[in-house]
Amino acid sequence: MIIGLVRLTGLTRWDGGTTIYNYSVEDGLSGYEMNRSAAVIDSENRFWIGTNTGLSSYAIGIERRSIPAPKLFLSTIETTAGTFYDLNKSNFIPYDENTLQFTFRGVSFKNESTIEYRIKLEGFDNDFYTLKQAQLYSIRYPNLPSGEYRLVVMAKNRLSVWSDPVYSASIVIEKPFYLKLWFLFLSQLYSPLYICWPINFCSATVNKQDLKPW
Repeated sequence: MIIGLVRLTGLTRWDGGTTIYNYSVEDGLSGYEMNRSAAVIDSENRFWIGTNTGLSSYAIGIERRSIPAPKLFLSTIETTAGTFYDLNKSNFIPYDENTLQFTFRGVSFKNESTIEYRIKLEGFDNDFYTLKQAQLYSIRYPNLPSGEYRLVVMAKNRLSVWSDPVYSASIVIEKPFYLKLWFLFLSQLYSPLYICWPINFCSATVNKQDLKPW
């Protein structure tokens, strides 16, 4: 079963299941503006659509050539200090540069402005969220805690064909020095000295006072 839905901004084809295709001028429609009164199916199973700039027809049952999913290119991470890191290489980022902005790009052979993205920062996000092509500038994570992360990105074209997920290399935000094992170990090692020294100093002072002649 195929259902054609005429909209003011284009034509939508629904197969009665989960597949939805949106047609626009880029796919051969004569124009964007149309209404339900200007659509008819003829005896040869062709769907005719009248638009504000001409007449278009769609042969029902003949699938159009598919367009491959967008190609994804991961680029850089920019930190608070303006330092850039390559998303395709493992990175260790200082704890005080923990606000990260990610840059990547999806490339499609047709109408790149309609690309949508699903994004997840493993280690921080619980699930994927969706962004439009025009929102790519806003992929920013402020004040990330110390830990290991990985960016996962998927993209779909205007035919709802999704790409396979693309993964960045490991991104590690280092712990501050006072939380690192070597510092904690030294703190445990020397803390008795810091406690005992004032006590011993005070005891020695008292003993000297006791030894003064009257």
